[in-house]
Amino acid sequence: LHLLSRRQRQMCIRDRYNCVIGDDVLWGDINGDKVVNFTDLQRLFQHLNGSAKLPDSKLSIADTNGDNVVNFTDLQRLFQHLNGSNPHK
Repeated sequence: LHLLSRRQRQMCIRDRYNCVIGDDVLWGDINGDKVVNFTDLQRLFQHLNGSAKLPDSKLSIADTNGDNVVNFTDLQRLFQHLNGSNPHK
């Protein structure tokens, strides 16, 4: 991950799902295709149910609420973002 300026960090905290770090990281974009979509949600679900663990390099991207733990709360936030019901936009 790239180091962010104070202003960039503040912008990312306000809109974490759409914050791009440098040119290559988008929070929630678990498969790295530069789009946060239901494919990412499915990949996160696979990680959480143990059928396909994420590599360590993807864990910070999957941590959508920023609590340094990848769990079902992240899955819920990603789902809410995708269906437009995320109150934290």
